[in-house]
Amino acid sequence: MSLGSSLSTLQNNTLISPSGDFAFGFQQKEKDGFLLAIWFNKIPDRTIVCNEIAHAALLDTGNLVLVAQNSVTKWQSFDYPTDTILPGQVLSENLDSPRLVSRYQENNFSKGRFQFTLEKDGNLVLYTQHFPLDLSNYAYWSSQISGSKFSWVFNQSGYIFLQFDNGTIINIISSSNLSTRNFYQRAILEYDGVFRHYVYPKSTSSSKEQWSNKWTVSSSTPSNICQIINGKMGSGACGFNSYCTFDESQTKACHCPPGYSFIDPNDVMKGCKQNFVSQSCDQDFPETHLFDMSEMQNMDWVDSEYAYYKLVNEDWCRQACLEDCFCAAAIFSNGQECWKKKQPLSNGRVDAGVRVKALIKIRKANFTLTPGVLSKETHRSNSKLVIIGSVLLGSSGILNVMLILANFYANADNNDDLIILADWAYDCFKDGNVRVLVEDDMEALDDMKRVERYVMTAIWCIQEDPSLRPTMKKVLLMLEGSVGVPIPPDPASL
Repeated sequence: MSLGSSLSTLQNNTLISPSGDFAFGFQQKEKDGFLLAIWFNKIPDRTIVCNEIAHAALLDTGNLVLVAQNSVTKWQSFDYPTDTILPGQVLSENLDSPRLVSRYQENNFSKGRFQFTLEKDGNLVLYTQHFPLDLSNYAYWSSQISGSKFSWVFNQSGYIFLQFDNGTIINIISSSNLSTRNFYQRAILEYDGVFRHYVYPKSTSSSKEQWSNKWTVSSSTPSNICQIINGKMGSGACGFNSYCTFDESQTKACHCPPGYSFIDPNDVMKGCKQNFVSQSCDQDFPETHLFDMSEMQNMDWVDSEYAYYKLVNEDWCRQACLEDCFCAAAIFSNGQECWKKKQPLSNGRVDAGVRVKALIKIRKANFTLTPGVLSKETHRSNSKLVIIGSVLLGSSGILNVMLILANFYANADNNDDLIILADWAYDCFKDGNVRVLVEDDMEALDDMKRVERYVMTAIWCIQEDPSLRPTMKKVLLMLEGSVGVPIPPDPASL
């Protein structure tokens, strides 16, 4: 049956099997009598093969039941929970799937990333899921009970507990201490991985001052989801490269660290992405000067480390991460310990009770790329290409000279002076004498490797053959040192 369709005695519609051999629906047997049944559909007498259901009822507990003629319940919705249990509901190990599965998001009811399962050994366990697969992953809470013949009960007195089959209560999960006579109650495994017990007054007369006419959290399990998920596999309570906070209202929130933004702002569990080009691992161009470390107090990504050092100070920890192209962040604690963290960063959380400092590697402001700059290919234009490169990558005497040279050279048709200037610059490079191009620029003279990289990039941009000129994306990466710059040919040689 498709969404929105129905079966009715008035419309005489049925549900047909794919082959057409069987049908399900209401079959009239007497003048005013109908059977809800399954029958052979391609033979004239439509022989009934299943007609045990005498009636369906929605009980005051919220349980939908299908009852046979002998008053035996043949099916009930309480045996097939989704993410919610209600007072009067009992989940036993005899059920096919005694578990709750969270929804994907608050208003997206597809299966999500967490499950609450009554195991065969009687242990009640909260798991993360191998999303999008329907498989358990990391256990982040359990009742720590094992044995056999247990049931998971939500009774009419507002208690949620485990009990033996003989009725002995062995572990109370939640208690509202409020009767279902005066309060609506529900318990739900929410999309953030927290199992919450809610209450709602049935009338104003049953509501005391502390109860407003809305769903109010009576208890939460676990008490702080951010601190309890520490699995080696998976992203943690929030997505990769993000971190989790949990406020006094028991609400989880996911955030991106400095230099990062959400992959999908409408689905923060997908995690965060860098807003800058990663550090090059080229030993000839380490790029340490292009990066800085942003500080966050009481911040950690648990189990994301790949190196640990002790008896070091904070400056050493900071510099060690800056000089390591694999290091995305460093955690400094106890005045002498340093952990290097790699991407993707997982199990991120802020914990005021843990005295640590996170040092997050980000690109310096003058070298940070706005999102999307490197995502689009651009025509091999001349002046626009190099001017944009100058704006993004900051100013340097030699860079500006070479960019101006490239701009005018690329637009010159018969300007002999410009052609001579370009030839002279290329000859300086070929002869290993680029120092004469920077003259008294002390900043440039202190970093001749970068000068040579800029010069080679500029020479590629002024190639007479437009097909040899790099794209804007390639120029940016070449100037930054993220990719190698091959030795350019003579601009006019081809």
